[in-house]
Amino acid sequence: MPIRLQLLLFGVVGNILVAAIFIFSFGYRENIQQESASESLLTLYDAAWYQTYNQSFESMAKWQPTFGANASYWDPDSEIFMDEVLSSGKYTNPFLDTITSDRIGDAQYIIELFFEEELDFGYLSYVMAYFPSGQRIYCGSALDLQGIDPCSPNARPDFFVNLDSFLKDISLRPKQNIVKIEDISNNQSSTLNQGYAFPVKVEGETLSIIVLGVDIRKSLEVFEDEFEVRKNFKHFIVDEEKMELTNNALFSHCLPLRRNVKATDEVMDSPNCVAIQEAANRKHVQKSLLTKIL
Repeated sequence: MPIRLQLLLFGVVGNILVAAIFIFSFGYRENIQQESASESLLTLYDAAWYQTYNQSFESMAKWQPTFGANASYWDPDSEIFMDEVLSSGKYTNPFLDTITSDRIGDAQYIIELFFEEELDFGYLSYVMAYFPSGQRIYCGSALDLQGIDPCSPNARPDFFVNLDSFLKDISLRPKQNIVKIEDISNNQSSTLNQGYAFPVKVEGETLSIIVLGVDIRKSLEVFEDEFEVRKNFKHFIVDEEKMELTNNALFSHCLPLRRNVKATDEVMDSPNCVAIQEAANRKHVQKSLLTKIL
């Protein structure tokens, strides 16, 4: 074979190999980028769902008598809505006073006042109150329900199957669970709810059991918005990669901060994060200002 032809063939084969390597490298890089993007998207998905789930749980847990933000509503000496009903003299707290006096109508009115805003704004999907004996004191539901109304005569929450056992368990300790509510007439769709139930006690005696729920479909709507926010603005987040571009900088924030939206867990939990100290300093400044003002 002439040398010129050999050189020509060698050049053609070489170009084919270069092209093949280029195509392979391009495809490999695309796969790596796709895998990285998928992992990033999955992280965002998990963080958004975790945030949404916590928000729904917090809307219920704040009513827990021991440590909730609204724990004072169950305190025997609470004066919240005390002027709304006549007192029997047993407790200052109007709810405890009415249920221990078997004034069910007044008890229903008071507990409706307690949860009126939560139901009207859809923070809760339903509120139920029971005596430990199983007698229902109250049932209220949100205005924007999808599916069967939990307070409808046709509604059957799954804990109705073993109601006595359910209430006995709650009398011992609060419980978080998933509650399915079905329509026995089959006219309305069933609902799945994040549920939270807890006892209201005085000196160790359970006087009432409160059952709260948030429709999971409501959480999914919130999750969709949360996920879109995280996905569209993820390039604004402060992460380890951005912190490495600095000269060992400190990360500061006045708090509260939405983790994995404004800053990643790694940044917030690193030794270079001084957000907790900053928030603590703010507290002292606020106390000083209040002292001066008062």
